[in-house]
Amino acid sequence: MLLANLPILSIKDIQNIASKIKKKGKYSSLPTADCLQPNEDGWWELESSESLVSWVGTASPHDLVGFIKEVLLNLRGEELQSFKSTFTFEARLKLLHPENAVSRPRPVPAEVGWWTAYSKAQIVSMDCEMVSNIIGYRTKKGKATPRCVNKAATVSVSSYEGAIIYKRTVYHDPKTVYLTDVAKQKTGFSVNDFINGIPIETIRVELTELFNGKLIIMIGSSSDFEALGLEKGKFDVFDLHEYFVKDTGKIGLRSLVMHYFKVDIQKGAHSADVDSIFTMKLFTNVYIVEKRQNRAEVNNRGTTKMFNEIKTIK
Repeated sequence: MLLANLPILSIKDIQNIASKIKKKGKYSSLPTADCLQPNEDGWWELESSESLVSWVGTASPHDLVGFIKEVLLNLRGEELQSFKSTFTFEARLKLLHPENAVSRPRPVPAEVGWWTAYSKAQIVSMDCEMVSNIIGYRTKKGKATPRCVNKAATVSVSSYEGAIIYKRTVYHDPKTVYLTDVAKQKTGFSVNDFINGIPIETIRVELTELFNGKLIIMIGSSSDFEALGLEKGKFDVFDLHEYFVKDTGKIGLRSLVMHYFKVDIQKGAHSADVDSIFTMKLFTNVYIVEKRQNRAEVNNRGTTKMFNEIKTIK
């Protein structure tokens, strides 16, 4: 397993790094100079994956951050994009804009909130509604049933002020659309609704251009990006699920909107327009307000006690 293409290190360097590492959690071994060997290309390589454990430093923050920077500098572009998506958005903004980072529990004034790295014109929200696409059939007890994957059906983007600035219906061949009675009631779609839609390839290009330099506010973002066939790590996305969490798990959009705005946005057919607008309202009217008040301190379990009162609506 290659150590992120780090330049060759002396045995002394490796021993110094190893001495700053301690075990954490379930790991019982440590990477040491003995388990690292230079390969034919001149990079240090681990003898076994089992020897790579959680790199928690006993070193000073200055030394630890310096080591992490060296690793990041040696990542390839696609590796860096993937690595970036593993951070919460606030953590990424603190890396890019350390002057905006404020230590807790000091209140976060509006002028230094992490989101102020973007202008209002650069902040948008997006939502997708999906449809099941038939990709094949499986036979069980002589009966053929469709095998399906979720694909984007409609996509809407809202401005910071809550106006729809982008709206598309995706083209789907009616023969590939699979809708149960429940799905028809939930989405309001019929198999013929997508005949005049826009090819997904065109929509990907349009969204990529639209999102250039933008902060995208979403909730449950991973499934939407997957349905669109776009790589989430290539965009600046803040998922409200990073904030709105209670002891039982993430809180859905419908439950949040009912709690804060007393509106049931998904009582009938779901709408990408409505969902994107209320996603932005949650960000501007709730998230930003509470962050300015320094509320919702996260406990050791990674959940937020103040949200436990929010009732789940399915």
